[in-house]
This record gives sequence, C-alpha cells and structure tokens, in this order.
Amino acid sequence: MKKHWIGWIGALLLMASAVSAQQGSFTPSGDIFYGEAIGDRIDDERFFDAWRFFARANDIFMIRMSASDGLAPLIGVLSPGGELLVTSGDTPPNGEATARFTAPTEGFYLIIATRMGNENGDTVGAYTLRIDWLNAPPTRDPAYQDVLFDCAGQPAATTLTLLLYPDPGVALTVRAYGIDGFDPALAYQYRVSGESGCITAPAPDGDVIIFPGSPPRITSPDFPSAALTTPPSDNFSEVRIVLGGLNDAPGRFMLVVAGLRISQTAPTDDRGVPIPIDRDDLWIRMGPRVSTNPQGIAVYMVAADGARLDPFMRPFGQEAGCDDAGRRAAAGRNCADVPAITGAGAALSDGLRYQAGRFDAGQIIPPGDTQPYVYTLTTLNRSTYGDYAVIILGELPPRR
Repeated sequence: MKKHWIGWIGALLLMASAVSAQQGSFTPSGDIFYGEAIGDRIDDERFFDAWRFFARANDIFMIRMSASDGLAPLIGVLSPGGELLVTSGDTPPNGEATARFTAPTEGFYLIIATRMGNENGDTVGAYTLRIDWLNAPPTRDPAYQDVLFDCAGQPAATTLTLLLYPDPGVALTVRAYGIDGFDPALAYQYRVSGESGCITAPAPDGDVIIFPGSPPRITSPDFPSAALTTPPSDNFSEVRIVLGGLNDAPGRFMLVVAGLRISQTAPTDDRGVPIPIDRDDLWIRMGPRVSTNPQGIAVYMVAADGARLDPFMRPFGQEAGCDDAGRRAAAGRNCADVPAITGAGAALSDGLRYQAGRFDAGQIIPPGDTQPYVYTLTTLNRSTYGDYAVIILGELPPRR
C-alpha cells in the first residue's frame, strides 16, 4: 500500500466521522465556486484544507491543485455523507494534482486539499485550487430552474426566471444591474426565432440607476451589468429570460424589462361588443437561493416618464390587485404592504426613463416560495395608457 493511501485512511476516518455525525463541530475552510482559484498553504500543523461546493446529480467537474514552494499536492473528494469518492494520483513536489469527478447525488461536497502522505507526508508549501464545471449547457423544461447554469463558460447562480409575451412587433430592452458584489448574467430563449444563449455583455455607459435607499449610479466598465435586446415578437411569442449571478457571488440586483406598453382601447367595437382593457401577462419564479432571502423579491410595474398610464398589477385570474404600491386604496386595491420605491428606477442612455412614482404598482413574492407566480399587468381604467417597464428588485444571499 502506498504511503499516501495510508494517510487518506486516517483523514477519511476523521472527516467522515465529523461530517456523517453532523455534530456541527466541523467547519470547512470555506466555499469554492466554479471557475474560481483559491490559494492557501499546507504545513505540518495544518496538513489539509476542506473546501465545500454544491453539485447536482451527474454534474461533472475537473479539480486542479497546483503546488509551489516544495509541496507535493494531493486532492480527494468527500460525499455529503463523508465517503471518499475520488482522489488524484501520485504528484511530485511543485506539480499539479488533478481529479475528474461526477457527482452521484445532489448536495454539498468537500474537496480535501492536502499533500502526498497526508498527515504522514513531509512536504510543505503553497497551492492554488480550482474547480471547473464541465457539463454542456442543458436543455430544460421552461418551468425547471437550475441552481447554477453555464453562461459563456462561466457559472451563474439562478436568481429568477421570467416568461413574457410581447405584443407583435415589440422588441424588449432588458438590463440587469448588480451592487454589493452581484455580477449579472442574462440567459435567454426566444420562441419567435428559436434563438437561445447567455450574455454577460455590459449595459451601455451612461445608464443612471437608483436602487431604493441608495445614491444614483452610472453604468461604466466598473459597474456590474448585463444587457440584451430581444427580436421583435410576431404573435405574442414567448420570451424566456433567466437572471443569474456570475460565480455565485452574493449581492443585490435590479432587473429592468423595458419596451412594454398598455394600448388605448375603446369600450366597445362597432357592433357594441365590449372590448377588454389591454393587458400583459408576466410569469415569474424565484431561484432557490433567492427564495431564502427574508424579503423575497419585489416586482413593480413602472410607467415611463411622460406616459399617461396608471399601472395596475393583479395575480392572474383575480380581480383584486395593487394600484399604488405602499398606499391603501378602495375597491380591493390595497397594497400598503408592498414597499413604495418612489424615486428608484432606471434612466437608460438611449433616452428611456422609468423612475417609480407614487402611482406605480407592485407585488411581493414571499420568501420560501419557488413556485411560479403569474401576474396580469394592465391599467386601472381604460382612460390611461402608455409605455412601462417591469422592474424587479431582490438579493442573492451568501451560500450557507
């Protein structure tokens, strides 16, 4: 039996006991995210580090541990129950240990970064650890949400999924902004063209963004953002958008979907048949991590600057809804529990401006709920109409 396997047996007994017993006394060295390089040292006092990551069943990973300063690196992977699943082979000092790994079940796994011989080893030095996600981008049912998805070769944590059905000829302007560490990515799928993909290209310089309770920010190369424009709809074709946070980094986000419009309608047609007020439908679902945020997410219908529109949001199939966020109103339009965001919003560099006022509507999707919500977005009465944007505010909490 080789020397490092003797070490793995001792370490495995220690780690499996701590993990399987779930006594709470074992604390990983930290979390590692896909595509991220972590550096640390191994010495005689601390001969291993344990780095945690999340995987779904059948996810495939490549793990690399590059050593320097004389360290002979060795890596292994422990299952959520503490079972040793895979190890790297023999590696010389200052070499690179590698292990390809397929997760058998969903859960949190541990990468053990150590040295040849483990506790019986005699090399010390520095190392850099990296894990890469190798799965091809999957084709999913639109109602299914991944915890993580691939965006142009980078991992992104799902924060929310939207389905919209724009009027014929309408092209949507979509902007995502991040603060406090959140770095947006936008995955998309267009029914009208069959096109799908994911983009991290930033918003044009000059957008002015105001998060509630925060000073204005202007987009620049240093401001995390992502932007896309959808192709014109043909006949209310579905647009699917998934907002993600690159590299699983936590923080606050704002998603702006502009270019929507409530059109003016006559009460009846020329035969006297009543014409329904124009409306749009919005399907929205929180991502798994975002649903753990105590505030949930807030969804607003914000009239464009200069529009003669009094926004009104209600759950699909219901008459009661929200007229003015943060205010009490008659006729079942009580939405005092929806925080008003007066003054917040976005002024886009192309001239579109959506700054929330006291007559804009909103809804809260409560925490703990990852089921789809469907809202009807319309006008309080047919005497008002015009352009508007959907503005969604939320936070991706740190991984626990």
